[in-house]
Amino acid sequence: MPTAVHRKIEMCERGEDPLAIAKLPSGWVCLADIQPLRGYCILFSNPVARDLNDLSLTARGQWGIDCARVGDALLSALGAKRVNYETWGNLDPALHTHITPRYASEDPALGVLPPRQAYDVSRALKIDPLSPEIKELVEKIRRALKD
Repeated sequence: MPTAVHRKIEMCERGEDPLAIAKLPSGWVCLADIQPLRGYCILFSNPVARDLNDLSLTARGQWGIDCARVGDALLSALGAKRVNYETWGNLDPALHTHITPRYASEDPALGVLPPRQAYDVSRALKIDPLSPEIKELVEKIRRALKD
């Protein structure tokens, strides 16, 4: 049965996802449809793998490199202070990593917590993927990934 990640990858492959930033060797990186912190992205494995342990050693290495490349892009494009990486797969057993930029401007008490503890993602508003601001953000991260 296709999962939400399978459907997301299919949309990216058809060019139908306005939040798709780039196809990397290990998968697709997309801007998340909620933005508790500006630039929050998700890397989705393609082909879809159940989890990191299902990948070959070479593919695992590529996954790590691609996660770091997205982090590098967020650091340079958005002026983030650091980046947090979270790979869970509990609700949707398909490999994906949440890549969240962290900023010096965050409340110090929140800035030391993992993003999902610091910010109530369930209360964050869905973004309009067709808004000029979001299109510009996607393009800014896309350009930084090419550098």
